[in-house]
Amino acid sequence: MTQVACWFSIGPAAFNSASGKALARKLPRDRVVPESDRPFAQVKVATVMPWSSDQTAERLAQVWGFRWMRSSSASNSIPDGSYA
Repeated sequence: MTQVACWFSIGPAAFNSASGKALARKLPRDRVVPESDRPFAQVKVATVMPWSSDQTAERLAQVWGFRWMRSSSASNSIPDGSYA
């Protein structure tokens, strides 16, 4: 595999399609920056807000096979680091 020194940003709208999920599965985990894509992205007809990047992290955890744990704070979510 060729090594590249770049980063990949991905937002929650990428997970609206099977091809987007397939692409996310292939991204190098140590080179991904979750983002919200605001103000251009929508998920379920709602505009994605800047603080929605945790939705992207949650979706990445799912396609990468991690179990996702919500923190006690409603606005923050953290992966627990274990595999599903």
